[in-house]
Amino acid sequence: MIPVSPGREGWFLVLFLAQYAAGLGALTALFGIDELTALDSVRLVAPLIITAAANAILLVEGIPMVSEQFLRRREAQGEARGEARGRKETQKRWEDWNRRRLEAERKGEEFSEPPPGND
Repeated sequence: MIPVSPGREGWFLVLFLAQYAAGLGALTALFGIDELTALDSVRLVAPLIITAAANAILLVEGIPMVSEQFLRRREAQGEARGEARGRKETQKRWEDWNRRRLEAERKGEEFSEPPPGND
């Protein structure tokens, strides 16, 4: 069983096969087919398979995981900015309301405007 998320098996297979083919090409270029015995080729190809599989898993799972984490963090920062902006706006509405209330009180006028958030 391939340890990748559902829906990402195709990407895993493509990356694995591409790395495997590149590795086999490099081994062929380095050692030449005629010089390798069956045991030598197994000794060279086994680590290649393991490395290609590990790299493919890291690419298929690691990149989306890091990007999702980055987007979540960025979204949380945006929400925090929005909350701070909302608090400032609420504070301004209360200050304006209180200023009008005090001004009406100073003039001896009746102030019947409801406080912010009660409308």
